Amino acid sequence: MKLVGVAVVSDPPDAKIMVGGKVVGKTPMTLDAKPGTSLEVVISKSGHRPERRTLAVTEAGGAIDVTLRRAKKTDETIFVKP
Repeated sequence: MKLVGVAVVSDPPDAKIMVGGKVVGKTPMTLDAKPGTSLEVVISKSGHRPERRTLAVTEAGGAIDVTLRRAKKTDETIFVKP
């Protein structure tokens, strides 16, 4: 089984990378993936809106490059104790 590299980069850097619901590292990072598969990645950082990307992995690998947007006050979840 041959694996290829998928580069994951974000602005700002040092954002969490999640694949399959599990944190696998922080940006920038190169993930190993099988050609011919689909890779779903969620990139998130505190104070920013998370970004979800799906990439069809080719024999040449691939790249995911996202710019994270600042979260607005209305995007935040507030927990209130009764």
